[in-house]
Amino acid sequence: MLFSSIPFLVCFLPAVLLVYYYCPTVKAKNAALLFASLLFYAWGEARFVLVMLVSILANYRIGLFLGEITTSTRARRWILAAGIGVNGLQIKSLLFCRLSNCTCRFPTLRCR
Repeated sequence: MLFSSIPFLVCFLPAVLLVYYYCPTVKAKNAALLFASLLFYAWGEARFVLVMLVSILANYRIGLFLGEITTSTRARRWILAAGIGVNGLQIKSLLFCRLSNCTCRFPTLRCR
């Protein structure tokens, strides 16, 4: 499903907006958007949802860890740089899987 496709514009987007605006709390809105984004991604390429979940959880943990450190700006910079590096590796692995037509099977990659 593309952003400019009819199913997205007529079905998916209005449903997500309705759910989002009827959620009472910020946490519920964030959960609704998380679920909708995973559903949107799974609609196009369901085999990469696990990679997306790992990426989301890694970024969430890095963000929590950054929030806990308040004393040292140097430590925060190192953690931020490590997080950016992890994101770079995840993006490279996703691009490799997509462009080389490989199936991501942890811990190995199998090409078709």
